[in-house]
Amino acid sequence: MNMLKILIVTMDYPPPMGGIQTFTYDLETGLKKLGHKVEVLNFDSKNINLLSKFKVRDLFYTPATLHPYFSLMNIAKSSQPIIRLRNLFYNNLVYRESKLAIQEFKPDIIHLTKSDLFSSVYCSKIPFLVSCHSEELIDIYPVRYSLQNASLIHSVSNYAKKKVLQIVPERVNDINVIYNSVDLSYWKKYRKTDKNNWIITICRLVKRKNVDSVIKAFGLLPQEFRDRYKYFIIGDGPERQHLENLVKELNIQDNVLFLGQVNDKEKTRLLSSSKLFVLCPTLIKNENEGFGITYIESQAVGVPVLGSNNGGVIDAVGDGGLLVKNELDPQEISTDIQLILSDQNLYNNLVTNINKRIRQFDSSDQVNSIVSMYHKVTNK
Repeated sequence: MNMLKILIVTMDYPPPMGGIQTFTYDLETGLKKLGHKVEVLNFDSKNINLLSKFKVRDLFYTPATLHPYFSLMNIAKSSQPIIRLRNLFYNNLVYRESKLAIQEFKPDIIHLTKSDLFSSVYCSKIPFLVSCHSEELIDIYPVRYSLQNASLIHSVSNYAKKKVLQIVPERVNDINVIYNSVDLSYWKKYRKTDKNNWIITICRLVKRKNVDSVIKAFGLLPQEFRDRYKYFIIGDGPERQHLENLVKELNIQDNVLFLGQVNDKEKTRLLSSSKLFVLCPTLIKNENEGFGITYIESQAVGVPVLGSNNGGVIDAVGDGGLLVKNELDPQEISTDIQLILSDQNLYNNLVTNINKRIRQFDSSDQVNSIVSMYHKVTNK
């Protein structure tokens, strides 16, 4: 197959290594390994200074934002006018920078890592592919434009596919479900059979991750169980103070430890040494777990998982763990934690299942599948 020039447009690029950041990084790395020429246009305000890219002209409408959605009247009527106004300026910047990058790089195809990056491809004649996750899939003009005009649509889970079809049902035959994946060669190096009595959660500490229910569940474990296990929480975010206060209220601070952000090597060490990964996210407004790459990372090092029966979690967990029916019920979470860690036959069966299913989540296979989509679109 011919080598391609691929422009990746993203607003999620590491650091930190969240789910979409990992997807973007692995995609870029995998494409380059295959010999394709890749450029990444990064609009992630978390790790670049977008203000330095901003120009006075971005205060004014561009062809991409000449739409009623961005009219000052509609912005004023919205529930978050400041954010919508900021989005206007942001999309003007994205339109201008993308147009310049397309002219200079002359890509064969453009890959948007999120559907709300519509202004980067607005009225471009270059074919483009869009990856869909979850929380960005809202039926608004920017998202709808991308989904209607994309040459093909990549969905990271069946749940994300359902959300896409709610917006553009006519594109049912243009959606490819390709699960988020990890570099198995990296993770398998850290697999170990001897595990510590650790339960672990890795996520951004926001409400929809529902870490408070897991903390309450840990507090409901029998005393001898709590004395035997440590519960590590890796990550940071606006909920951290509330969660730390909850741990103190439940008087379980000796066994529940907040480790904050850790580097990749330390995260891998802690995860591979744990007996169980627990993350039971819930739906808040339109935000839900589109897939959950940490479930796959956990299984890649042979650690069973406990998740919630919603969103893309179902695809990510599979038969390598259990799903709670009601993620807001700490007692149910507590019962399932005890079940997995007390029933050795169940635990061994989950590990056996993991060893079989994890093969389908290798990032090299994911990249190859996406490249097949590129070739289908470009006919190269």
